[in-house]
Amino acid sequence: MAALSGGIVTLLALLAIFAPIFWGEAAATPDPTALLQSPSAAHPLGTDSLGRDLLLRTLVATRTSLVMALIATACGAVAGLILGALPAVLGVRAQRAFSAVINTWLAFPVLLVAMLTVILLGAGPATSVIALALTMTPSFARLAQTLSSRVGGSEYLAAAKMLGVSKPRQYLKYVLPNIGEPVIVNVTISIGGGLLALSSLSFLGVGIQPPEYDWGRMLNEGFAQVYSQPSAVVGPGVLVVLAGLSFGMLGEALASHMRQQGRGRMLSARKLGPAPSAKADAIEGNPVLSVPGSASGHNAGSEVQPLLEVEGLAVSFPGEEGWIRPVSNVSFSIMPGELVGVVGESGSGKSVTMMSVAQLAPANAAVTATKLKFNGQELSHLSAVEAGQVLGTQVGVIFQDSLTALNPALRVGTQLAEVPRVHEHVSRKVAHARAVAALDEVRIPEPERRAMQFPHEFSGGMRQRSLIAMAQIGSPSLIIADEPTTALDVTVQQRVLALLRAKCEETGAAAIVISHDIAVLAELCSRILVMYKGEIVENIDVRDLPHPERLQHPYSRALVECMPDLTTDRSLPLATIPEDPQYLTESVDDEHPTWERKPTQLISVVEDGAAARRGADLVVDDLVVTFGHGAKAFNAVDGVSFELASGSVLGLVGESGSGKSTVARTIAGLQPATAGRVSIGGDDLLRTAGVNRLERARDVQMIFQDPYSSLNPRMNVREVLDEVLMTHGMTNARERRTQVSELLDLVRLRANTADLYPGQMSGGMRQRVAIARCLAAKPRLIIADEITSALDASVQGAVLNLIRELQRELDISMLFITHNLAAVRYIADRTAVMQHGRIVEIADPDKLVRAPEHPYTQTLVDAIPRIDNAGTDALLRSLRT
Repeated sequence: MAALSGGIVTLLALLAIFAPIFWGEAAATPDPTALLQSPSAAHPLGTDSLGRDLLLRTLVATRTSLVMALIATACGAVAGLILGALPAVLGVRAQRAFSAVINTWLAFPVLLVAMLTVILLGAGPATSVIALALTMTPSFARLAQTLSSRVGGSEYLAAAKMLGVSKPRQYLKYVLPNIGEPVIVNVTISIGGGLLALSSLSFLGVGIQPPEYDWGRMLNEGFAQVYSQPSAVVGPGVLVVLAGLSFGMLGEALASHMRQQGRGRMLSARKLGPAPSAKADAIEGNPVLSVPGSASGHNAGSEVQPLLEVEGLAVSFPGEEGWIRPVSNVSFSIMPGELVGVVGESGSGKSVTMMSVAQLAPANAAVTATKLKFNGQELSHLSAVEAGQVLGTQVGVIFQDSLTALNPALRVGTQLAEVPRVHEHVSRKVAHARAVAALDEVRIPEPERRAMQFPHEFSGGMRQRSLIAMAQIGSPSLIIADEPTTALDVTVQQRVLALLRAKCEETGAAAIVISHDIAVLAELCSRILVMYKGEIVENIDVRDLPHPERLQHPYSRALVECMPDLTTDRSLPLATIPEDPQYLTESVDDEHPTWERKPTQLISVVEDGAAARRGADLVVDDLVVTFGHGAKAFNAVDGVSFELASGSVLGLVGESGSGKSTVARTIAGLQPATAGRVSIGGDDLLRTAGVNRLERARDVQMIFQDPYSSLNPRMNVREVLDEVLMTHGMTNARERRTQVSELLDLVRLRANTADLYPGQMSGGMRQRVAIARCLAAKPRLIIADEITSALDASVQGAVLNLIRELQRELDISMLFITHNLAAVRYIADRTAVMQHGRIVEIADPDKLVRAPEHPYTQTLVDAIPRIDNAGTDALLRSLRT
């Protein structure tokens, strides 16, 4: 389809270029001897009333028709991009004003706008183009508005604003490139629609006027003599339809290609040689389990047989250059009532493995196994429907993101009741009663009322508990929990995990819990499977976790040692795991080099006149930030005060919604304050009038939470750092190249990392680039907002080491925001605890965790997962408390 539509569009383009050159004169010359002739060898479509060849005129008219459609579409697209996307960099007020204009414009009927334009300007080709552009502009504007709203809220655009990048450059470098692909697709499709619209105007007599002609004008003239010369409408009619369909199909082909490219970039695994045997069936329908051969099962003499036995499991996906296999040769077993953890970094294959076991792998996955036996029944011998019936009633799944796992259009009780209604065929009344009882069992207050609410009316912890209820409502033998607490606060995480363990012990169900945090699994499970690069490398008894020397695999030992806890020696660096992402380009080495700082780097990268002449004392005095208006107004930050001494680190800790990130964004100038005072070295940071954007950029910079959204995906590392240096006056290209290399070395990245794009880097590498971007601006204060929460445990230790070393070497003042008390104890000089928009305690980090004075602080300390609690009932005791 893509080749066909592309070929036709190419042919039309060639006709538009060459047809007027070769046949323009012949098509315009009347021939009185050949009036209204029928189709013949000399004139394949016949002639018109003046004896002109209709085929030649149709071919020559291609240029006028295409050029007008292209110009009109281009004008509409450009105007729409300005009207829809420019407000993304102008602020909320501009967005509201432009949105009102777009909505009003869209309210006018398209035909009315076109006819009014013709009436005002008169018929003609220019009028037709203007009329079509005016009708296309609001549609393009709405598309650009929708796309740019995502970019406008992105962290990489917020970083650009903080760095002092000008608004025109923000628009051209950050907004337009990141909305370009959908716009290009829409423009391609709109060209076809534009051809039809312009032809319609000419056909109605308000477009092209004689002696000029396009396909629509030819249709107008042809219909006047359709009874005497019916072939006069064939040529232009066919080309109008063919061109419209071709541009539409080409646009759809471009959209499909871009979607495939997006999916291809997300896959990161080892290449395969020959395709797996199940590939044909797997691509056409649901995932297929094939059994190439037999394997010995569990010990036949054992008294208790495993609930789940998996041997030789492999999962493959089709890629652009062959098959890729993220999971290879995985074997394990789960006993009845056993709680087993699966730990590994992102991309290790842990989720793909367990979703394949539950028959929930993506439709294009090819799943093979030598044995896949559940509750004594070999699933490979069953049809897809039979296997689904077995697993649908016997396996419950708790998904990672509770907000997307629940249908936003259905009430929570309805979704829970669907399980017994579908699998047990009970009545609606009985199913609803069971749903209410299930919510009550997971300790959701007022379950009858809550069952009638929608998912968005639940908190994150309540949604996760409702997923536990949904997984257990069918009394399954096995529960698979895929990162069930990733997006939850530490206190909510503790309650959810304790509830999961209690429910499993109560019902006798086994559970497989997937996580990237081994400390979380230590308190919950009896043993842990460690996955690395698609394989299980170790099966750990959790009682061995407090003794890393007992662990066999170096990756397992590093997972235990790389994260700080409440007893970690703050004077020593954390153990680290070299980042080895499988999707790195070959030009980047797998392991980071030994860091050797040159004496000149400290001066060239961080120090200059502006940075040296001012201290970095931060004073926040009675800060208030209010959201909402009138009766719905509430203080997200309510009278916060603290000080940060020059060259020190203040940790700011609290749960989600406590206000800590709002404080950070207000200090950074990304959120207006309602009241209070924020100053650095006496300079008022809340004052906006008359403030130089570059001076403000040198006051405060921010390292954002998500390394995957804080870097512009359309800029490589060199361009990201170049942007900062050029913005701050470094115009010499050679100096910028030198500075980029020094910045990368400063954050322990090799110089050839500069050529990589964000999609080619691991999360830890991206966060290092974000740190380098901050240092390039030479700020007096750096705000680190949850900078390790989106990273794998294997990477968090390395980033914490880097932050600590940079802070000490460069004497950086830092506000370190996190929900992890153990991390802030390792990094900070003092720690402030926030709850409900207020600071409830400020103290030395060691004192705070050893002898907290406020009950909320004690709650945070108690909720920290600890490997020392492995194999104990500490989690269940917390639930009873």
